[in-house]
Amino acid sequence: MKFNASRLFSALSVILLLFSAGNTYADIRDFRFDQIPAQSTLPNNEILTLMQDSDGFIWIATKGGLYKYDGYDIKEYRSNLYNPDLLSDNWISALAEDDNKQLYIGTKDGLNILNKKNGEVRQCTDPLFRHNYIAYILPVSEHEIWTATNRGLIVYDPLTNQSAKIDFKPLRNGAVKGMLIDSKGEIWVGTWNKGLFRYSPRKQKWTKYPQLTPSNSVHVLFEDSRGRLWAGTFGEGLVLIENQYDTTNLKVSRFTSDMENGLSDNFIYAIIENPKTNTLWVGTRKGISITQMLDSPKIDWEKRYPSPLMGNDVDALINDRQGNIWIGSLSGVSYVNISEPGFRSNPLTEATNVLKSASATSIMVDNNGRIWTGVGSNGISIFDPRTGKEEIHHTFDWSRKKHTFSMVPCMLQSETTGDILLGTVNGIYAQKKGMHAPNKVINPNLTFKILDINEIKTKGYLVCGTHTAGFLDFDLKNFHKFNIENYEYSCGIVYNEKICFIGSSSNGIFRIDLPNKFDTSHTDIISHVYNIENGRICSDNITDLFLDSQHRLWVATDGGGCASTTARQTGLFQLTPAWTFPPIL
Repeated sequence: MKFNASRLFSALSVILLLFSAGNTYADIRDFRFDQIPAQSTLPNNEILTLMQDSDGFIWIATKGGLYKYDGYDIKEYRSNLYNPDLLSDNWISALAEDDNKQLYIGTKDGLNILNKKNGEVRQCTDPLFRHNYIAYILPVSEHEIWTATNRGLIVYDPLTNQSAKIDFKPLRNGAVKGMLIDSKGEIWVGTWNKGLFRYSPRKQKWTKYPQLTPSNSVHVLFEDSRGRLWAGTFGEGLVLIENQYDTTNLKVSRFTSDMENGLSDNFIYAIIENPKTNTLWVGTRKGISITQMLDSPKIDWEKRYPSPLMGNDVDALINDRQGNIWIGSLSGVSYVNISEPGFRSNPLTEATNVLKSASATSIMVDNNGRIWTGVGSNGISIFDPRTGKEEIHHTFDWSRKKHTFSMVPCMLQSETTGDILLGTVNGIYAQKKGMHAPNKVINPNLTFKILDINEIKTKGYLVCGTHTAGFLDFDLKNFHKFNIENYEYSCGIVYNEKICFIGSSSNGIFRIDLPNKFDTSHTDIISHVYNIENGRICSDNITDLFLDSQHRLWVATDGGGCASTTARQTGLFQLTPAWTFPPIL
């Protein structure tokens, strides 16, 4: 179905609606970054990590304390003059929650545990944690909370309040940075300069992996929805590891900032996959790099920067329960609302220069994905999103520069024939399949202003315009004018192959019962009229008609709000006002 923008708006730019919430793939350029409403009340904006707990609260770890955000207000957890011993340190570096709703708080000087049920905080006094920086916390079981620290890998048992170092020599003393439990239950451990390790709880066996980068650093670990392992490094880019359970047959790919369409920076701080948009997000020292999760072996990265206010050191990325993305940087918290469609504005710069207008009168997407836009009163723009190229035309005979044309109120590409029809103020122009340019449809009955074209499958086209409405055959040779009064017919909609509706600007809606075959004997085919006089509609000035996925007819009016069909009685549609809609002016 076409989109006739002339009945909805007259804009200074074309707004392309990209349904990121419902589509498998989203246009990466259209993610909108916003600050949380409580940003100004956040006492410390240097974010180190983020977490959403089992109750839905967002926990914000900063260099100056821990904060719980409920969507409206922020609650602070930090040691201060009035509560000096609440936390072992206010520099919060890691967060995790276990199945008993205990929140583990890692700092640059030890481990703290918040009982969310009663609000009490206690410090872990084991000497292993004292003056020890905690980079990551991983609850493995009820008895095992693994902590990655600057002095090795430590396991804490919350039931006995005891701790012990992992008895594996390579991880006994060096700095451990990142951890992950994968979909198979295997535990992965990344280190500052000793590389990557995997522990199999089932086999109780450690596996050391070959060196991935010159410095052998693995700071961040992530498993994507396809079971692939990603490793973020400190200054050496991002590593993708496939066939990761077979160390003799590893497939390793590395992505850096100096590659074509590469990362925004080589210092990797966070990695997530957003299932709603099928995208992989990487937080770096210089903003965010995003890529679509495609089957193509080549991966291109789109560089994004949250905003000048939010800073570009992206230390934290998380998905919330709604699939939205939260971003923590050294300048605050921002988020991307994935549940709302994203908008991208195309100001039609080239069209403005050539046609001296950027007012969109109609929009259509053809079968090749090109966006056709009627521009102002004398031109058309054809934009190809795949190549970014835009064609501007102000004559329909593009080869010989003839027939300067005027406004294009409506467009349609036939699902049956593939032909493109352009409704103009002086008739219809058609570009038939295989042609390179549209030609005017020569018919003495098609010289009026065309306001709407709809396809009646297996039959032809419903054409509406100034003082005339009728049926046009697929071959474009025969136009059968309906024997109706002299109104301006602003819009039409095909309900099914037997019924269509026509909206007028001064006498409501006409229902047309379509014959099996059109000829000169089938012109008096109006079965019902819906207007103010007979009480069947809230306004006589109809601006648009729309058929939704549940086959309900929606009616937009000028001054009377919106109406819809809610029931069928003896073949008639009962149109009732939908007062929740504001009037369309």
